[in-house]
Amino acid sequence: MRKNLIVCGYLPEHHYFYNLIETSNKINLVGILDSYNELALKNAYNNNVSCFNSLDEILENFGKIDLAYIPEASFIASEDNRLSISLLERQISVLDENSCNSELLIENLRKANQKNEFYYAYRHIIDTAFFNRMIGIIKDLSREMEIILIDATFEQKNLILISRIIRDSLKINTTINVNNNDAYNYYYLITGEIGSYDYIFKIYNMDNRSMYNNQKHINALTLITNEGSLTIDLTFKNICWHGNNLKPSKTISKNHEISDCESKVLDNFINKRIIERDVQAILNDVAKIKEIDGLLSGGGEKNNAKQLKGKIKTSTHLSLYNQITSSDIGSVIDWNLKIIKSNIYKKYLYYKNDFLDDYFQSMNNYVGMEMMLFLNSKNIFNKQYKKYNCNEIMNKVTSRKTKRNESIIKLWLSQLSNTGFINSDCDKYYWASNVVLKTERDRLYDHLSFLWNWKLGNPLSLEYLKKNIKEMDKLFNGEINCNEILFPQGKIDYAEALYKENTIYKMLNELLALKVAEYILGNCEGDRLSVLEVGAGIGATTSAIFSMLEKMNLQRRCEYIYSDISDFFLQIGREKFTGVSDINYKKIDLNNYRQLKILPQADIIVAAGVLNNVKDVDITLELLYKKIKPKGLLLITEPVGNQIEMLVSQVFMMESILKNDENDNNLFTSEVLWIEKLKTIGFNNIESFPSDSHKYKEFGQRLFVAEK
Repeated sequence: MRKNLIVCGYLPEHHYFYNLIETSNKINLVGILDSYNELALKNAYNNNVSCFNSLDEILENFGKIDLAYIPEASFIASEDNRLSISLLERQISVLDENSCNSELLIENLRKANQKNEFYYAYRHIIDTAFFNRMIGIIKDLSREMEIILIDATFEQKNLILISRIIRDSLKINTTINVNNNDAYNYYYLITGEIGSYDYIFKIYNMDNRSMYNNQKHINALTLITNEGSLTIDLTFKNICWHGNNLKPSKTISKNHEISDCESKVLDNFINKRIIERDVQAILNDVAKIKEIDGLLSGGGEKNNAKQLKGKIKTSTHLSLYNQITSSDIGSVIDWNLKIIKSNIYKKYLYYKNDFLDDYFQSMNNYVGMEMMLFLNSKNIFNKQYKKYNCNEIMNKVTSRKTKRNESIIKLWLSQLSNTGFINSDCDKYYWASNVVLKTERDRLYDHLSFLWNWKLGNPLSLEYLKKNIKEMDKLFNGEINCNEILFPQGKIDYAEALYKENTIYKMLNELLALKVAEYILGNCEGDRLSVLEVGAGIGATTSAIFSMLEKMNLQRRCEYIYSDISDFFLQIGREKFTGVSDINYKKIDLNNYRQLKILPQADIIVAAGVLNNVKDVDITLELLYKKIKPKGLLLITEPVGNQIEMLVSQVFMMESILKNDENDNNLFTSEVLWIEKLKTIGFNNIESFPSDSHKYKEFGQRLFVAEK
């Protein structure tokens, strides 16, 4: 049974813990607990969950919460230093990265014991490859040279971390011995031994708050030898060697693969396993740290932490680390693929159907009102029962009689008729059902913004929509290029919001990326596979693919061609993926059939949101089919049917409209017709996403996966 997890505070987009959640079949991330502000909402949106500002609100929605994770950067935890106690009180186990003093640590342990839950003290630095590299370098150093002195300067909150780094890298099993301590204005000086090594600790004096708060703090560990010193900056994650003779880079910078420690910790956390040696190790540390805290505070009663038999574990104990190499990764990826695919679907179901129904209805009503108000400004439908024919409406809207404008007007009338804004007499005459008020339009926009902003997408998407509506007259009259609205001064903020930071595109891009990874994993036996992306645009889909390949260590198993008709987009790709090797850029025009015919074959062709704008989709599809190797894949994302918001925006940039061979009432080709086209050309095993049962199907966007 999956455990319900909440994250208390900010969780960065590429945080290791999020990746663990994504690949685990034992955890269900249900929400973010944070203050209800735009940053918190954006954080929740980026992690595909809801944002709550109280524990009671979360428990009301989900009933039982099993686990809580407090990231090191948690603002809500820094505001409430008893957050972990509150969680444990409600019988929620806690994995805590946030710094706390030993008094609170002891209290957390006792509360965990009392409630029969787990409290995990987890230090943030070990979640990175830097930690593994650091441990490896210290081990290398200790084998080659004699360490004379350990010198560390750090904030008090990092005391446990520093001691663990020293013990784990130098394989010391004893606790810290304190010989002397002196208090200074700015820091405490503590000297003693850790095993056979002498140490000097300079710990910042937090009692002097004015000085402490106005100083930059070093968190650094220095190992001094006869030949020089190795300094590790824990804040900026830098490693420097100082000496007369620099050590060879292969010694100082030995590469250590990222271990699977985090997944083991998570597994222990979920299954409530206790490893006694780790329990005792941290309890011993707590006892000694408590003693040092007493020295720092000038005395005080000592707590016998060893008597605590609470449920505690710390992932800083490196005996849990088992090094893995890239050759080992393949054995676990196949299992991970199934979990990731399942989790991609599940994580986009965090809003209830009622919420999504409200959004779809609000979007339809808002755009319908904007259409009506624009037509009203042209003296159309501003009298409730007055009838107009299509030609009369066209003449009033614009003097520019183009096929595009005629098609757009027909689509508008069909949409307004279907949504009840107007009535029609067999599509010959049209009249208004009701008078639309601007105040009602404004109220509806505010509600739509509440539903959309950082819940379903970036607020810039709605801003882009409003800018198109504002320029509607110029768009119909050809006085403004629609690309000037989408890319103002060459900026891609609106495009990023529409095609990348939009919940349906995020989901489809993740599924598409997973299909690419799945194919590469199953078919790359020798030579690298080739992936051709046509119409790559701003690289939204490309980013998702590279992210997935990197996550699975597959990026070196394929050669990627990023192509587009526009030099503008090719330059965006070069800038965005400047650090990616094995990527080439090519200018390809999908309407240039001669160019398509001479392209080399590829194992996978990706066409995300581009085929709806080619001159003849059937010819282009047939040519792309010939450019796919046997058993290769074509991956397409396309809108289907009518997207009402596109009827007042992207419709003006489409090269031709109504080329779906169905009827004059749909802007885009239907899902059924897409599948028929693909089958007719010769594709097999055609899949379509989202599935019929998934609520996101109502967004009207599809991913088609077709095998040659």
